Amino acid sequence: MARNLGFDAVMSLADGILVGRSRGGDEWRVCDRTFVVKEYGWFERGGGSGAGAIDFIMTLYGCDADGAIKVLLPALRDGFAPEVVDDGTSRRSAPRTAEIPAADGNCWPRARNYLIVKRKLDAALVDALHEQGLIYGVPVHKADGQLVPNLVNLVFMSSISAHPGAVACEIRGAGDPPAGSGKKAFKSKRGRDAWFSISGDGGMVALVESAIEALSLRQIGFKGRIVSSGGAIGAGSALIELIKDMGWELMVAVNNDGELDDLPGKGGGFFKSIRKAVPGASRMIPRLKDWNDQLKAGIRGCGMIVGR
Repeated sequence: MARNLGFDAVMSLADGILVGRSRGGDEWRVCDRTFVVKEYGWFERGGGSGAGAIDFIMTLYGCDADGAIKVLLPALRDGFAPEVVDDGTSRRSAPRTAEIPAADGNCWPRARNYLIVKRKLDAALVDALHEQGLIYGVPVHKADGQLVPNLVNLVFMSSISAHPGAVACEIRGAGDPPAGSGKKAFKSKRGRDAWFSISGDGGMVALVESAIEALSLRQIGFKGRIVSSGGAIGAGSALIELIKDMGWELMVAVNNDGELDDLPGKGGGFFKSIRKAVPGASRMIPRLKDWNDQLKAGIRGCGMIVGR
């Protein structure tokens, strides 16, 4: 799939962030996944590969070809493309109306059970955010609209935004694929310029990659505000600009994935790029891969702090 056939628009539709362009291809972050787009196809780091937009959407959302076509229709109709800014990140230049799924009370018991039993999150915290309308469950449907029995998705609603009227949500499956299956849990973000956040003490804000990571970090013991980027983070993103405008002290607390950090023995320059945008930023690294893994392992206290 050549770039001139509009793959930028496809990535924009999937809320992707362009993190780099080189002869080796365009590197995109979508939720917590990394894709590289070459002139004649794409591949996912640590995952599969394909040649076109339809199989990309099928891989990303776990849908069939008919469902992928329905997802792609807005990009085909509107023909929008992202605006590439100087720091190498990508922001969509044409806004799209967010389709936020409505809460279904029948789905909440299963969704709640997943968070408390599988993810080991505190029931009181989960219930409090549910009562505020920030976490709820929704049914899962096939591409043809048929209900999938015994499956539900979790919705995490935004509570802070870059401008009035902006709304967004994170959506993820309330369950994980069988170990060794090679499949990934369904994850998506709808809307833009708004983020799931847990309020806290003081002027420090911890930036994490997902709502579940935010809940886990709170339970581990971080007392400041926690904001989930929904997966994709760019140094010039609206979220980073909001943090700067609010005067918050930024603690970058994304997953311990190695390629995101500019530390001895690790590649990439993600934290370095963030510090250019926010000079006073520091980095807090989970002791395990992410904060939820650390929580489930019973390891309390925050991780290693760099740059303070």
